[in-house]
Amino acid sequence: MKSFSLRRGLAVGFLLLLTLLLGLGVAVWLLGRDYAVRYLQRTVREQLTKNSELVLAPFTVELSPWRDFPHVTASLSHLSLTDTTHHRTVPVLTVGRADLRLEVVSFWHRQVRVTRLEVHDADFQQFVDSTGHSWGLRGKRARRASEGKDPVVNFNLDSIVVYNFRISTRNDYAHSALAGRVQRARLSGGIRQGALQLHGVLDGYLEQLANRTGTLLAHEPVRAWLNYRYAFKARRGEFWRTRATLNGDTISVAGTHTVVANQATGTALNLQFAGTQPLVDVLHAALPFRLRPYLAGATSPSHARIVYTISGLSGPTVRPHVVLTFKLRNASIAWPDSARRINRWDLQGTYDNGPGHNLRTASVKLDQCRIYSPVGQLDAEVLMRNFMHPYVQGHIRGRTELPELATVIAPGLWRAR
Repeated sequence: MKSFSLRRGLAVGFLLLLTLLLGLGVAVWLLGRDYAVRYLQRTVREQLTKNSELVLAPFTVELSPWRDFPHVTASLSHLSLTDTTHHRTVPVLTVGRADLRLEVVSFWHRQVRVTRLEVHDADFQQFVDSTGHSWGLRGKRARRASEGKDPVVNFNLDSIVVYNFRISTRNDYAHSALAGRVQRARLSGGIRQGALQLHGVLDGYLEQLANRTGTLLAHEPVRAWLNYRYAFKARRGEFWRTRATLNGDTISVAGTHTVVANQATGTALNLQFAGTQPLVDVLHAALPFRLRPYLAGATSPSHARIVYTISGLSGPTVRPHVVLTFKLRNASIAWPDSARRINRWDLQGTYDNGPGHNLRTASVKLDQCRIYSPVGQLDAEVLMRNFMHPYVQGHIRGRTELPELATVIAPGLWRAR
């Protein structure tokens, strides 16, 4: 009887102790959670709006110890950043939800270590009005001539997953637009020795790429294999061993972008894109827009080898230097009219937007141009200048009849006799 009473007493005592420990644990969790929520809200707000005219709307933070046990998951919902420069309010970034996996040990020492990031339903916008004023994530942040500073923290993200991230930039000053959507991205990276590094794969599509001459690309699926590094002290980002699919072909991407000191806006670019692209798309991009109707209805199974370089200062009101070189070998192209057809086309060409970096100083030079068509064989060297009012000069050698040549080159625009 006494043994039974002793066992019952020990059991009751154990239950009371367990209840007390659970109660203390819950109390500590609730107190710690409230502190952690306030700490995360304050830290996120300071990091996103420090020394800028960006305004962060109220957002919610929820902590869960069970979602990724034994780690704590912090969920940030309804993030919204607005740029208020130039006496105007423009939304520049919204995030539906961001889930961060936190290291508990460092967390209680006021050092939040994020090891996993998952982002859902984000929207980034950048806008330049017709006067050249810009709104974006920079938020009119002052630039100093001195070097940048290395971040005070180092961390590794085992996984960065992004679902449904839309990017949109519109420049009414330059009459250009770019819009795209990342449907899913799986990346890894972190900050080490003063540099951010990102690696991984992105899947999405290019909604629109347009300039003052019209839409260049629309509704194109894109897949990118990214290798990127950003050095904070030098304020320089670098792409290497990066590839992307466009128009069904693969383009390699390499080069740097660097923040320019003592400039309100603007970035020094040194980028190169190399690969192959469909012939008709390359001609559409390289020829003056006044000659593009000549390509209407044209089809080709051929692809051109291209190298596209962007260099110099780029900003809301400043265009960089752009050079596009393209090569053809045994290419063919045909129009709906059976009389207009090029059976074989060898070509080396260069588009350059010139010293003014605009349409007036732009030119296209066609070298080593050899055409085999139903009307004969031609060797040509052609230079087209001033895309606002194209001026063409060149030399043509070969055997053909002029009326048939005019029919192939530009029906309805030329007469030969």
